[in-house]
Amino acid sequence: MLIFSFCVCIFSVTLVSGSKLNNEPQCVSRFDFDYKVLTKFVELETETKRLQNIVTEQGNLIEDLKETSQELRIRVRDQERSVNALKSASGDYDDFRGASYVRWGRTSCPANGTSLVYEGFAGGSFYTHKGAAVNYLCLTKEPLWGNYKDAALAEGAYLYGGEYQFNSRNRNNFFGKEIHQHDAPCAVCETKRSTILMIPGRNKCLDGWTEEYHGYLVAGQFSHDAGSEYICLDAKPEVISDSVKSLDGKLFYLVEGRCGTLPCPPYVNNREITCVVCSK
Repeated sequence: MLIFSFCVCIFSVTLVSGSKLNNEPQCVSRFDFDYKVLTKFVELETETKRLQNIVTEQGNLIEDLKETSQELRIRVRDQERSVNALKSASGDYDDFRGASYVRWGRTSCPANGTSLVYEGFAGGSFYTHKGAAVNYLCLTKEPLWGNYKDAALAEGAYLYGGEYQFNSRNRNNFFGKEIHQHDAPCAVCETKRSTILMIPGRNKCLDGWTEEYHGYLVAGQFSHDAGSEYICLDAKPEVISDSVKSLDGKLFYLVEGRCGTLPCPPYVNNREITCVVCSK
C-alpha cells in the first residue's frame, strides 16, 4: 500500500513534468502528498464551518423576520378592532363621509340611499322688510325653547313662514296642480355620498352623479325690498294642509332668464329656469 501511494505520486510528477496545462504543485514524496491532502481537508473543514455560520445567520434572520411579521399582524389586528369599535359606537363608518341638503317643497326624501333627518316648514324674513335675512330656512315641526318672553320686540329680527306665489301665466301647468298662496313644506335629507351640488339650468345630473331631486329655480320677487337667494323647488311640490291664505312672509317665485348679460342661446328670454340637486 505504501509502495502504491509512492508510485502514484511519482506518476503524477511524470505527468506534470510533461504538461504545461497543470499548475498543481508536484508531489515529490509520500510525506508531501499526505501533507497536501491534509491541507485540503483543513481547507474543506474551514469552508464548511464558514458556510454553516452563514446558514445559521440566515436562519436567525428568518426567525427575526417571522417575529417582525407576527408583530405586524398583531398591530393590524388591533387596528381592525379599533375600527370595528368605532363602527359599533357610531353606526356605519361611511356616515362620517355623508352630506345633507334641504328638499324644498317636499316632506320626504328620495329612495336612493338617502334618509330623512326631519320634515318641516319653509320660512324666512318678510318680503318687504329692508333688513331681512336673505336665506330660506327649513324649520323643525318640534321646536325646543330656551329663555323667552312672549312680547313683541321693538327692535329685532322676525321669522315668517314660506308661501308659494305662482298665480300668473297659469302656473298650474308647471306643477300639475294649483298651489298658489299655499304654505311650503320642506325636508332635510342625509345621504352617504359626500358631495352635494345644485345645478341651475338643468333638470338632470351630470354623468357620475346621483340625482336627489329636480325641479325649478325659485327666489324672491325682483322688485321687493327684501333680498333672497336662489333655491331649487321640487318639480312635484307638496303643500301644508289648510294653508291657502294670502299671509305672505318668505315668498317663492319662479325664476326666468333675461337675455343680455345672460347669453342667449343657450338660454331663452323669459323662459323658466330648471334645477337639479345631485350627490356624489
